[in-house]
Amino acid sequence: MKSIRIKLVVLLFLIINYATAQERELTINLSGGANLAMRKNAERNIAEFIKEVNKAYEFDQPVSFRYISITDEAIKNLSSMWNFNAFYFSQDTISESLNKTLQNYEIRNVEIIIEDENNNKKRQEVAIEVNGEGTITDLYFSLQQFQYKNIMATGDNVIEETRLNIMRNFLENMKTAYMRKDIDYINNIFSDKALIIVGKKLQQTNKPTLSVSNANKELMFDDNTRYRKLTKAQYINNLRRVFLNNKKILIDFDNIEIVRHQKKGYESYYGVRLKQDWKSDNYQDTGIVFFVIEFRENDDPLIWVRVWQDANSTDKSQYVGLGDIKIKPNTPDNNSK
Repeated sequence: MKSIRIKLVVLLFLIINYATAQERELTINLSGGANLAMRKNAERNIAEFIKEVNKAYEFDQPVSFRYISITDEAIKNLSSMWNFNAFYFSQDTISESLNKTLQNYEIRNVEIIIEDENNNKKRQEVAIEVNGEGTITDLYFSLQQFQYKNIMATGDNVIEETRLNIMRNFLENMKTAYMRKDIDYINNIFSDKALIIVGKKLQQTNKPTLSVSNANKELMFDDNTRYRKLTKAQYINNLRRVFLNNKKILIDFDNIEIVRHQKKGYESYYGVRLKQDWKSDNYQDTGIVFFVIEFRENDDPLIWVRVWQDANSTDKSQYVGLGDIKIKPNTPDNNSK
């Protein structure tokens, strides 16, 4: 009899705790934005969105958007992300500013949890984007707050700050594209003549350089490297196979460095180096990835060079940098190569 009473007390305790958990309110406190009405709409939409995502994760079902003001494009992006990396929001209280982006507003520092095939939990940060009415327009994996601040701290004028904002958004979109296996987006951000190299530097030799070119400039990469050179088509085809053969892909960017080319007339070229942690179903690595990115006339970034180096076996003195890339005006002879 005593045993039965104890079991009933334990059961009652669990029921009370469960009910308390169910009644716990999610609190969204936003500042900034276009106006009070927009801010309140954003708070309501984001709260409902988080609740629906968490419910879908708990019951292993699709996310319902019935009571959420959200664009079709945002539904498409989230559904694509959800298919490969289901997640849940881990915060009960979110107090953030609605920061102005180029076209809309966003809140950052929103934490989600993704579980891999072995039930290991991985923390990620996302940004939620809303328009001027508070309607959700996108959700994407974001750079962590300290990375974001470090990038923005390097801006020294209005033009540079604008480009750094674009670059930050570009890196976040790139990370999101890999994690939701958006091969079309990745294909579009690389030049058709992009040079993609995996390897590490060798001692200096007299071997000829490799080069890629656009209408006005030619990019040349020093050949003093043990590498596997890929064309854009080869890289995209390889990546497509990786996407097909892996259910989940998790990527983290860290130690991001951005350098603008210092030579007059070449200020539209930037070097970006970052540490990339890659984890798929049966493979993981940590690499140092270097990009040469051009800001075109509409400030739309385009990748000309991507170099991956093993972070564990490559000394810092061997990291590829902007100084290893030669940019020079095209000539008829160069175009004919």
